Order: sequence, then structure tokens, then C-alpha cells
Amino acid sequence: MGGVVVLILEDEPYTKKYVKNLVSQNKMVKEIYDTESSREAVEMAEKVQPDIALIDIELTDQRMNGLETAQLIKQVNPEIEFIFVTAYSEYALQSFSVHPFDYLVKPIDEDKLLNSIKMLIERLNLNRNGSESNKEANARLIIEEPKKMLFIPLENILFLEKQKNKNQVLIHIQDGKIYETTKRLSDLEEELTDSFVRTHRSYIVNVNKVLKVMEIYDRSYEIEFRESNKKALLSRYKLEEFQEQVAIDS
Repeated sequence: MGGVVVLILEDEPYTKKYVKNLVSQNKMVKEIYDTESSREAVEMAEKVQPDIALIDIELTDQRMNGLETAQLIKQVNPEIEFIFVTAYSEYALQSFSVHPFDYLVKPIDEDKLLNSIKMLIERLNLNRNGSESNKEANARLIIEEPKKMLFIPLENILFLEKQKNKNQVLIHIQDGKIYETTKRLSDLEEELTDSFVRTHRSYIVNVNKVLKVMEIYDRSYEIEFRESNKKALLSRYKLEEFQEQVAIDS
């Protein structure tokens, strides 16, 4: 890859300059565009088609916040990757709709930002070489049934669910189908790729299919999926691990 183009949306001039200086330290960064305007950020994203956007979620005196801006940017530049910056960690769950690569809380830690940029550029290299996408697309889960075997592409799986009080796991597929297996959930977990994460003692979720996460009660959460009305559970004990995994894989 010849170099990446980065867009920065930050309405605090000092923070914008600080972030720009840090990003410029990566030798793989070819160009950096910066703005304090959400409207201008969308226009830049469409015109120059940057690879990465670093966006502050709280934008004062703007018609849109950073999340709303990112959603518009995604429409004009579907391949862009996002890193969000904010002073409030509670925005993390709301950001899943655009699948950010990372989520940094102010004050920005220099090493965390540098490492996030480095890891994201490495992933962009893998994607453009086709290595990562081909591996995921070709991976399958093998389920044995009486007189036949099922080969289920991992990219089609939404989540796996252990049935309560039963020695049975349900495999929920994007198209609405459900496959059953008597394999233990822990054994199935070992056969899955890093795109799958244990969100609950009874659930394993494909993070690439996650649309959003909603708090339902007492720091327990419900996961909703793209192009599906099915839902999975996320326990409060798994929340941090889940957020980290979504930031890496989405």
C-alpha cells in the first residue's frame, strides 16, 4: 500500500493540532486533511476518499455531532475506517452503527493513539492484500448430524446460543435459519475466528454483524444485529472485552 489518507474532525484547535502531529509521525500516512466543521468533513470524505477518519463526538455549535457525521461519511465513503475521540465513555455503545476501529477517551493518551493508528494501517494493508478477507470468507463451522455434515460459512453466522437446561446450542444464521448441535459452546468457540467473542455464558457473537447495543437493566445489555430482528445478550462482566474486540474487528 502506497500510503493512507487521514481525515481529522475536531473543533478544538489545540486538540486538532495535537492529533495531527501524532498522526503525522506514522510514515505510512501520506496525507492529512483536518477541519472543525462536520459539514466540511462530509464534503472532504466524498471528495478525497480518505482511508481513516478521526472524529471527535462532541462538536459544539454544530448541527450534527460526530456520530451523526460519521454515519453520513459512511454513505459517501463506505470503505472508510473510524477512530472516535470523546470526553465521555458512554458514547462507546452508541458508536457500533458505524463499526469504529477504536474509541479513545480524552485526554488523549499519546501511546494509545499512535498504537491505534499503527494497528489500523496494518489491518488496511491486510485487507487490501486480500489476506484477512479471504481467510474469513473461506472459514467454516463443521456440524455433524446423523448421516450428514453441515459446513456453515462463518461470515453467515450472527451468533451462537446455548439453550437453557439443554445440552444443545443454536446457531443463528443471517438469513433466519437456525441450526442445532449437541457440541458444547466452549468447543465451538475454539473453532471460530477472532471475529467471534463470548458476550455471555450462553452466547457467542459475530462482531461483524453487530448493529448496536442497548442497556436493558442493571448494566445488562442486549445486542441487535444488522438486517435481522434477532437479539443476543451481553453481560456486564463481558462488556469491556466486547468493546475491545469490536474496536479491533469491526
